[in-house]
Amino acid sequence: MAKGKGKGRRTPHRSATRGRAAVRRHPAAPAPEDLELARGLREAMRGAPLSTATLVSQMIEYTEAGDDEGAPPLAAAPTLANLVESLIGIPIAETTAALHVMATLLTDEVMAARIRRELAGRKHPMPIDVAELASLRITRAVTMTIPGDVGEDLMLELTGPGVRDVTLMTYVDFRGGPFLKDAFLMPSSLEQAKAQMREIAERDGFAPDYPEVSLADARARLEAAMATYGSLEHMLEPQEMWPGLRPLLRFLLAHLPTGGYGYPGDAGIPMDLDDVGLDPLDEEFEEEVHDLAHAFLAAYLGSEEAEAIGDDDLIHDVAHEFAAIIVGEDEQYSWETI
Repeated sequence: MAKGKGKGRRTPHRSATRGRAAVRRHPAAPAPEDLELARGLREAMRGAPLSTATLVSQMIEYTEAGDDEGAPPLAAAPTLANLVESLIGIPIAETTAALHVMATLLTDEVMAARIRRELAGRKHPMPIDVAELASLRITRAVTMTIPGDVGEDLMLELTGPGVRDVTLMTYVDFRGGPFLKDAFLMPSSLEQAKAQMREIAERDGFAPDYPEVSLADARARLEAAMATYGSLEHMLEPQEMWPGLRPLLRFLLAHLPTGGYGYPGDAGIPMDLDDVGLDPLDEEFEEEVHDLAHAFLAAYLGSEEAEAIGDDDLIHDVAHEFAAIIVGEDEQYSWETI
């Protein structure tokens, strides 16, 4: 054997035979400007007048419930307080815009004061309709009435810095309330909105009227209709912008004169559908409501007792109005649910 064979050769270190430990690389957190909320606010700031106010009104509406001590907890649902703190913690133009709107629309004065203190140190330039939202006012109100309708459109002209040719449309349903069933913004002056609504109505064979409504009466009607909606909303389908516009409408109504007259059915007293003046086109609706009301009474009292109840009896009227809400909303309720 050759001398020294095998000597001088080093066994590789054990660790050298292993691959290098993988380095975990976490994706970088997105910049505040790239967050989904910031992108949505940025788009609204660049949009039509009151786009930012509309978006933030919806944010307030859908987070206020989380701050209600009596409200059921919602999984992963942010509270309004948490949302405000998040906006304060990200000092960019988009959150500044949201805080400007919140300071105007919030009814919580302590929270609004906290926001105003934060805004005092921010210098981001703002769209004028955002910076001066507190000056936005309802300056005129008309109703659109159509014979035989079971509700009415209450049309509100909005005026403020940077805001022109904007109408807030509301629809008050007379059945079971009356209650505020829908609200949305139209990028049109009040006269333009009236013309557009007239064209739609006339296409359907109706000739609408547009009587003026005093601002005090508009406040009385809509505040009562909003309150009634609050007691019914758990059984009503949300509309595209309602109840998201509730904080904005609440702010606007608070600046109207008081002392007006509301609807005959205020304070939650159901209005008699016969007083609304239903035309023959609504006979099918009335028949369906009538059948549903009797079915409800039969399920609750038994068929024999239900048959003995006259159409003029109070219990029949209550069942009738409740059935009208269900039919009008195209909702399907089991008798057990009712």
